[in-house]
Amino acid sequence: MKKWYSLIDKVYRLENLIQAYRAVRANNGAPGVDGETVEAFGRNLDERLDQLHHELKTGTYEPQPVLRVEIPKPDGSNRPLGIPTVRDRVVQQALLNILQPIFDPDFHPSSYGYRLGRSCHQAVAKAERFMNRYGLEHVVDMDLSKCFDRLNHELILEGINRKVSDGSVPYYGSRRITAQLKREGFLVNRKAVQRHMREMGIAAISPGPNLSKRRYEHLVYPYLLRGVVIQQPNQVWGIDITYIRMLKGWMYITAVLDWYSRFVVSWELSDTLISRLRVCCRQLGLLPDQATNYEQRLGQSSPQYIQIT
Repeated sequence: MKKWYSLIDKVYRLENLIQAYRAVRANNGAPGVDGETVEAFGRNLDERLDQLHHELKTGTYEPQPVLRVEIPKPDGSNRPLGIPTVRDRVVQQALLNILQPIFDPDFHPSSYGYRLGRSCHQAVAKAERFMNRYGLEHVVDMDLSKCFDRLNHELILEGINRKVSDGSVPYYGSRRITAQLKREGFLVNRKAVQRHMREMGIAAISPGPNLSKRRYEHLVYPYLLRGVVIQQPNQVWGIDITYIRMLKGWMYITAVLDWYSRFVVSWELSDTLISRLRVCCRQLGLLPDQATNYEQRLGQSSPQYIQIT
């Protein structure tokens, strides 16, 4: 079975969010708890979608409460219905745009509910074909009572995880996740949390041990400053990288400094530790006349960095 990884960047891509909003606008549903209509959301569409893009990318997006309404059923009872806000419906549609092509091929060929390009008319036509082909005389209409209320969501998530592993990682480790779950009223211990994290293939973002330990497959360059007297600007530059603790996770800053004047020649800020960050920072400034000193980490040993060194 093919497994898909790192889909969240496809979800928050602006083109996908625009497509999602158009689908929500076509449905023209009722407003949610905030009272905002589809039309009102679209008045500042660029700004609203940029905000959603940022929240989804940084992991700060939080859905709003669902408006609970009841609609009458033919038998005289009421059917409870939840209406998300327009903003949340755009996010849900953006997820559907990415996930539906992955899961739809595995659905039963006689399944017609909530599937793209399928309708109840096609379901009726399929039933008619079965009747004509197999000499059937009856069509049975069945409905599962409170189906969505009683579904086992853990089984659903397990099924999703078999095909999709997003690659996103939590900012909490098992200790803090356990504490947070207990605060929310869940009876769970740390070992269970660790087991679920292993099953889901996720781990917390945190500084780990041996970050400066040499990896022998990387190239090693001689130290260029031994015995050198730094007497003028642009004689020696230094390149270094460090992390900045944020509310959720870390940001990484790379700086190029002139060792004589302590002037910051260039710098870059990123939420990832990848070689393009150092490459971009290295290319921002003009090369000094004599030497550049840097810590020999993974990024500085990459082919892209070596090419411009």
